[in-house]
Amino acid sequence: MKFFLSLVLVALNFSCLATELVVIGEGKASIEPDQAKVSFEVAYESREMSVAQKEVAKKVSQVKTSLAKKFKVNEKEIKTGSFSGQKQFEYPRDGKRKFKGYIVSHSLEFMMSDLKSLGKLLDHLSSLKVSEVHNPQFSSSKEEELKQSALKDAVSNAQLKAKALSQSIKKKITKIDSITENTFSYHQPFMQVSSMEMMKSSPSTEINSDKVSAEAKVTVKYILD
Repeated sequence: MKFFLSLVLVALNFSCLATELVVIGEGKASIEPDQAKVSFEVAYESREMSVAQKEVAKKVSQVKTSLAKKFKVNEKEIKTGSFSGQKQFEYPRDGKRKFKGYIVSHSLEFMMSDLKSLGKLLDHLSSLKVSEVHNPQFSSSKEEELKQSALKDAVSNAQLKAKALSQSIKKKITKIDSITENTFSYHQPFMQVSSMEMMKSSPSTEINSDKVSAEAKVTVKYILD
């Protein structure tokens, strides 16, 4: 019983002496995406490295020209993501590795703002028989505005916490001493299609995406009276 009374007295003494209050606020914000990064890969296998390189370059040129003509994609905006050339081997039952040839892979990517045409563009890439089409990654051109909204929400959250805590110890908040941004995260959703095989089975790919979201945490120090 004495121990309990001691804790109560300590708590009351702290509430009287407290001159500052530090809280962590958490905020979120979201927005519909207005652009998407499209990426695909062209690969070719041959016994000769030079042949594989030429075939890949030829296919890439055809794809760029087709995208520019059909979807008005600026060829200069189609950038190389990666490029590789490596040997391929077979492993027969006798365990002796056998040289099969070379495979050259060229990954490319570009940003697309016409999301209404995105499904048709992905279908078109598939019809051009590129080696692989990756799920597009959605984003927003208003990323900075989204961040500011998340930070404002985090500060509002901190204010609500501070008000509740200060009232619980019968103190008044006189001013904000400092605000520090702790963390910020930006979430870019991917297209909700599990594989390109699903896209091939549909006459027209239907694009669905979650909102682009942001989360922020801030530390706010208040002065109490």
